Amino acid sequence: MSGSTSDEPLRRFTVSDLSAIDENLAQQLQAWPIFHRIRTPNGDAGNFTSHCRHCGTPQEDLYLHSEPDHPFFDIPNASPGSIMLTPLSRTIRLEGAEHFTVD
Repeated sequence: MSGSTSDEPLRRFTVSDLSAIDENLAQQLQAWPIFHRIRTPNGDAGNFTSHCRHCGTPQEDLYLHSEPDHPFFDIPNASPGSIMLTPLSRTIRLEGAEHFTVD
């Protein structure tokens, strides 16, 4: 994965807190219908996040990237088979937060 943030080039990183996605990414995410935008209590569009496949409750990723014992904090040192990365088939544009390099 490569991209940029604040005009600084980045390679091999993860993203979270997605607030906007382009049509290419929206099409690629159709394989995961439980991942979609949340609505805030006042009805405004919120970030994109996974939702429970049974009840539809948002499963926010707020803490998945923030601490060393959380799943996406240190991907290179994760237990084998604990994380599956899916490559994107096309270039995408999004707005969110970048996290840590992936070796």
